[in-house]
Amino acid sequence: MFNPNNLVLHPSHAVSGWLWLPHLAALGLLWSCSAPLWLKGLASLGILAAGVYTDLLHARLKLPYSPHSLWIDARKPGICQLRLRNQQVLETRILGNSIITARFVVLRVRPVGARRSRVILVCCWNSDPDAFRRLRVILRFQPRSADKALAPE
Repeated sequence: MFNPNNLVLHPSHAVSGWLWLPHLAALGLLWSCSAPLWLKGLASLGILAAGVYTDLLHARLKLPYSPHSLWIDARKPGICQLRLRNQQVLETRILGNSIITARFVVLRVRPVGARRSRVILVCCWNSDPDAFRRLRVILRFQPRSADKALAPE
């Protein structure tokens, strides 16, 4: 059954490529500097590990705590349900420092009762384009009072 407020995320090779660009740029800068070879190798392993983790979490969606879907009710601004790959459902608040552009949305959410926030990357490549447009409209036109109330402390 199709629910217009439900946004399902799909694995995407395009998102994977865009997420690897900063990691590869960092490797290029690292190897152009004058540091000992052992230090460059160690730092390269750290950068590659961060790239693999980011790719698995946000692009390929393979980790158990990768986001699977988002359910947003337009009548409750600033509140959404996040469903993870391991079937866990988290009630979350949308924070005010989320980034909403025409091409992508970097959604910062904080699960109720948690201290740390999560980042969810949504774009037209890893979701249904119509659902992505609805998400952007809901987030852009939510009441400003809710946006200020949900700003990070």
